[in-house]
Amino acid sequence: MEIRPARSADLAAVESLLRDAKLAWEDIAAHFGAFLVGEQRGALVASAGFEHYGAEALVRSVAIAEALRARGAGLALCDTLLGEARRRGVRDAYLLTTTAPGFFARQGFSTIARELAPPAIRATREFAELCPASAVVMHCRL
Repeated sequence: MEIRPARSADLAAVESLLRDAKLAWEDIAAHFGAFLVGEQRGALVASAGFEHYGAEALVRSVAIAEALRARGAGLALCDTLLGEARRRGVRDAYLLTTTAPGFFARQGFSTIARELAPPAIRATREFAELCPASAVVMHCRL
């Protein structure tokens, strides 16, 4: 899988990938400048992005096509994404997940109480509206 920055022409394919994975996709266009995609044989097979708020970021939209899961694609994509976040000055990354806390724990994230997320992260549409209140909140110091 080749990992590269997302281009505006990728938006519809990423939204479709996220819908198939049952992840929030409705507001990603506003943050698409901080998205990466994975391509394999010309097909978009993975996505990941973040919303940047100064030294904090909300990691989101990590999706891997089912055929590539458990093969290291997610690990490579997340490593690349977190490296890009560091280059942009992010020191603390947060995320919400309903299905993959174990995966993100292996990436260095740990579960925190919802109220411990900083105000900028809690004010995001993903945190406030799109993800259910039952989603696990995780944090990683970069």
